[in-house]
Amino acid sequence: MENSKILGLLEKAKTDCKEFEEKYQGPGFSKKMKRVLRYRMDYIKYSLGRLGIYRKFNFLSYFGILSGGIREIKSTYCILKNIEPGDVFYDIGANQGLFSVIVNESFGKQVEIHAFEPIPYTFKILQKNLPKKENIFLNNIALLDREGEIKFKVPKNESLLASSTISNEYADKYLKNYYEIKVSCMSLYRYIKNHKQPTIVKMDVEGAEPFIIDGGKKIFSEFSPQIIMEIQTGNVGLEYSLKAAKKLEELGYKIYEIDDETNGLKLISIKELENFIKERQDLNEDNFVFKK
Repeated sequence: MENSKILGLLEKAKTDCKEFEEKYQGPGFSKKMKRVLRYRMDYIKYSLGRLGIYRKFNFLSYFGILSGGIREIKSTYCILKNIEPGDVFYDIGANQGLFSVIVNESFGKQVEIHAFEPIPYTFKILQKNLPKKENIFLNNIALLDREGEIKFKVPKNESLLASSTISNEYADKYLKNYYEIKVSCMSLYRYIKNHKQPTIVKMDVEGAEPFIIDGGKKIFSEFSPQIIMEIQTGNVGLEYSLKAAKKLEELGYKIYEIDDETNGLKLISIKELENFIKERQDLNEDNFVFKK
């Protein structure tokens, strides 16, 4: 699918997102039937993708993009507008591969993709959604500040696997029932000894952000990749997200908010970001751009 067509789907989904969230989003048979009647073939294509019959429809259909919500829509749009042929995209906390699949569909072999997903069950889905090619590197590891192993808290509810975390505070706030597993980890600096350094990074790692930055300080300092990073609100955000943002600011990065309406970037201060974390209790998180 051409980049322009995907951007068109993103624009349409953004326009319709409020209606979807207010009227059609949510569990239950009644909501599902409302979605079928409202979105018809778009919803059926998406459902087939979820069943694994044609996986691209999971992300590369109008409804697949719409169901991601405004945060994912504007972040995807931001990535596609800023990425160029020849770039190297690091998808840290890839989950099932939304961003990597869309970047690969838009640019093909022109962009090298390195996706990192530490949870084994989720990684298997990622492998199915994004088959390995010469420009695609799939890594079943966690990026942190060291090599070895790390314990992850993994929710028993499979629909919440994207919320798996190394943080006790995050697990206590967002996860009710979870178990722990050990996964392999390494630093970003160690990883790029055998791979190209990133030019653009998406980071969605539920509390591991400060450790990833510490493990890649030289990369962020010398090569200055653009970063799109999830910021948590509340106490978890103050403990992890704000700490990560301050580390990036010390390395010369500036912070930008992505406008919900225009997808444009607005320069903000670290104090304004802190106020967002403290005050926006209506949101659990949002994505911000960090660049020099």
